[in-house]
Amino acid sequence: MNKSELFGHVAVTTSIDDDAAMIAVESASRGIASTLQGRDGVSPLGYAVCSPMSRAARESRNPRLGRSKQFDSSQGVRFVTGSPFAAALNAKSGATKAAPAKAAKAPAKAFATSGAPASAVTSAKKR
Repeated sequence: MNKSELFGHVAVTTSIDDDAAMIAVESASRGIASTLQGRDGVSPLGYAVCSPMSRAARESRNPRLGRSKQFDSSQGVRFVTGSPFAAALNAKSGATKAAPAKAAKAPAKAFATSGAPASAVTSAKKR
């Protein structure tokens, strides 16, 4: 879904015109960005947690060419999905996810006892 499709979806589902939907989505986006710039986390509707993160400066090496490259420190956003979002993504036609069935333990092999000692049985198997 691109930006214009998102505007259209918001307009249709909320019964507002396209311009109002665009203003609402842009306003929400600017609000999230300004909150993250203030180094606070955002949890939109409980579906996810967006929190600012810092990446330290580092040096990396290209294994093919053997050249090293320096990367400056930078800021990013960590996005962690919430349980309602994950449940919506993993739902299978309305059915709830059942616990996996436990595998049955295979029965141990029974050896025929011919009265011979155990060492004789194992040495016979090796032949």
